[in-house]
Amino acid sequence: MKWSKQSMEEISIKPCQVFVPSKGNLSVDIYWASESEFISTNLSDRVHQLHLSEENVDDGVLLEVLLNFTNVKEEDFNQNYTCMIFSDKGVVTSDFILQPSDRNGIIHPVLLFVSLAVTFLISVTAYKIFKIDIVLWCRRSFPYLYTRTGSDGKVYDAYVVYPRMCWNGFHGSAETFVIHTLPQVLEKKCGYKLFIYCRDSLPGEAVVDSVQENISKSRRLILLYTGSMFSELASTLRFEQEIGMHTALVEGTVQVILVELEEVTDYSLFPQSVLHLKRKQGAIQWWKAANKATGHLSFAPLPDSGNKYSTKCQ
Repeated sequence: MKWSKQSMEEISIKPCQVFVPSKGNLSVDIYWASESEFISTNLSDRVHQLHLSEENVDDGVLLEVLLNFTNVKEEDFNQNYTCMIFSDKGVVTSDFILQPSDRNGIIHPVLLFVSLAVTFLISVTAYKIFKIDIVLWCRRSFPYLYTRTGSDGKVYDAYVVYPRMCWNGFHGSAETFVIHTLPQVLEKKCGYKLFIYCRDSLPGEAVVDSVQENISKSRRLILLYTGSMFSELASTLRFEQEIGMHTALVEGTVQVILVELEEVTDYSLFPQSVLHLKRKQGAIQWWKAANKATGHLSFAPLPDSGNKYSTKCQ
C-alpha cells in the first residue's frame, strides 16, 4: 500500500511502522530507500533513517523506523521514498513522493476571504448611503410588486391630512400642492401610494367610516398644516386629525410626519397632541425650502373655478 503525496510542511519525520504476524522466531529487517539506494543511518546526515523500535508481541513482531529530514531541499522534491520490509515471508514495500507545499492553496482562500469581506463592507456602506434610492428604483422598476397589500396588511404608504378650501375658500395653494405637486413627486416619481381625502374617497361614502378605515390601512400619516388651519377646522378635517393622533399616540400603529407649509408664530390654537409630536420629533419646515427656491411663498386663496378638486368638504 502506498502513502499519498506529502508536502514539505507536512513532514520532517516520516515513520514506517510494520507488523509481521508470526509464531516463534522470525527474521525481519526494515529500511528506508530512495531511488533504489538505502537511506543513510548516520544521524549527522541531512537525510537519515533511525531504527526506533522492534518489539516481539504474542502473535508477531512490531517494528518502526523513522525517515528524518533535518533540512528539506529542492532536490528532495518529487523523489520516491520507499519503506522496505524483508522477512522470511518475502519483501513488502510502501512508498510516498515528497512534494513542495502548495502555497497557492493557502493564498487563494485568504484572497477569497478578503475579497468577500471587502465586498460585504462596500455593499453595506452603499446600502446605507443609497438606501432610499435603491427602494425608489425598485418601486419604479417593479411596480407590480407594490400593487398589493403589504405583509403588514397596509394598503397605503401614507394618509395625507391637509388644509382644504372647504367652506371659506382659503388654503387653495396648499390644496393644489397636495392634490397636484405631492402626488407628482411621491407617487409618480417615488412610487409611494397615498390616500388623499376628496381625491380618493368615494362619493356618498360615510366620512367616519372612510377616515377610520383608510387611516388604519396606512403606514404613516402626513399632517400638513398652516398657522390658521386649526382655527377653522371643518368637521372632516378635525376628525382626520383626531383619529390620526389617537392612532399614532395611543394605538401606536401609524407614524406621523408633520409638515409645516408656512412659518407659524402662534401655536395657541394648535391641539396638544400636535404640539406634543412637534416637540418630540420636530416638523419638516417645507416653507424654508420653498422660500430658498422661489424667494417667496404665499398660500393665498384660489378661485373655485381654478381647481377641479376644490369640492366642499364636510
